[in-house]
Amino acid sequence: MNLLLRSSVYPQLEAELAANFVDPDDKDFWNKIKLLRPDNDEFWSRITIRMGNEPVWLNPTDPHDLIKLKAIEAGGFSLIAKTLDVARKSNPSYKFYLDKFEETASIKTEVKKLRNKALAELEKLANKNVNKLMYVCKVVDPNSPQYKKTTPTDVMYDNMDKYINGETVDTDKRKTAQRFLDIANLDMETLKIRSIIKDATYYKLLILRGDGFIYHGESNTMVGKNPSEITEYLKNPLHEDILTSLTKGVEKYWNN
Repeated sequence: MNLLLRSSVYPQLEAELAANFVDPDDKDFWNKIKLLRPDNDEFWSRITIRMGNEPVWLNPTDPHDLIKLKAIEAGGFSLIAKTLDVARKSNPSYKFYLDKFEETASIKTEVKKLRNKALAELEKLANKNVNKLMYVCKVVDPNSPQYKKTTPTDVMYDNMDKYINGETVDTDKRKTAQRFLDIANLDMETLKIRSIIKDATYYKLLILRGDGFIYHGESNTMVGKNPSEITEYLKNPLHEDILTSLTKGVEKYWNN
């Protein structure tokens, strides 16, 4: 398992593990290495890592741990990626990754910035655009019917605050913050239509039938297969009568 680059690491490890001091610039460097020879299978075969559900802490001041760190960085373990970024983007067979403090801190900071941005947008909606906040709540929250025009702003704010902070069903803070921002950045027309579709489905004004398509119950008109298709359908001025029908249907619940 010859995975260490010829550098100060090799002579350092050779000195610590075999009390053999070799100058890295010596022209006979490899001939003077005893323990860490590339062909010393007996030694390299003992360099293994057992992984499980709990973190394995590696101390770079420990020579055996230092070998493992360098081996991971060089790609010597097929199940361990050298960074989280590599694990995300590369071979799906990676089950673990080398987590360095600097990378972890960077990821945490990135998530915090995203969350703070989402919370700032929530604050802005609560203070300046409560109507839009209601629509955002309806699109974000699986329990959209709970939000009405009489719902206190503080209730909507608290629910969205919990969602952004990963305190609801979805606990991925990066995902929840980004989804909130994506929805909050939609224009009012799109937000309202998506809210109407969601509640119209709940109140059976829109009906999913056996053919896999969704129909406007009152007119028996096919409007699409999913919310995205229905949104585009209802934005079309030719279908204004159906949008008006659905709007009246849900607003009687919103106004209660």
